[in-house]
Amino acid sequence: MGKKVLTSLTGLLLFGIWLNAQDVFTASAPAVVRVGEQFQYVIEGSERGDVKIPAVDNFDILGGPYSSYSSHSQWINGKMTQKTLVSYTYILCAFREGSYNIPASIIKVGRKEYRTNVVEIVVNAAGAGSSTGGSGAAKQGASED
Repeated sequence: MGKKVLTSLTGLLLFGIWLNAQDVFTASAPAVVRVGEQFQYVIEGSERGDVKIPAVDNFDILGGPYSSYSSHSQWINGKMTQKTLVSYTYILCAFREGSYNIPASIIKVGRKEYRTNVVEIVVNAAGAGSSTGGSGAAKQGASED
């Protein structure tokens, strides 16, 4: 009985470590934009990969992807930690009023494919002011643009 419990606990621990090590890519954009306004659609993750954004009806893609990569290492109590951030930025422009979703983008890293969250955007008339909304990807804690 003791061996089964130990084996089960070891399996759960390894599964937790594996699950924690999974790469997560998030997408973000402003929650509210105006018709004709340029804005950034940003995908962030921890590894470089090939990004494929979905068809974005009601938006023009003006530029991108522009990519950036940063890495930070530090020693704490004799242990080294390293954090990496990769971002892919697209410049979009809305051309029609309404509420829209940008479907999940796909990032291929090696043989694995990852999907971002869906981003919700409200497009107001050209003269209308934008409200102080959060990010279109606030569910996953992405930054506001």
